Amino acid sequence: MNIVEKTLESLIFQSRWLLAPFFIGLSVDIIALLVKFSKELLTLFLGLFIGGEQDTIISILTLVDMALIASLLLIIMLSGN
Repeated sequence: MNIVEKTLESLIFQSRWLLAPFFIGLSVDIIALLVKFSKELLTLFLGLFIGGEQDTIISILTLVDMALIASLLLIIMLSGN
């Protein structure tokens, strides 16, 4: 291999670090989702006997939605490595 080819391969390989800020941001997003998930779960438990059936179902669906989004973010982070 000549020096140009090795330099190009090294540059391409090292450029993966350009994605690090994005993955750090996704980690922060998962933590933010965890906080919102905890808040929604607490709201569900506190309003379980007071609220109506529709409120309970909407809260549960919101929790499922947040869990799926967090899983998707984690899959994206793991596939980028």
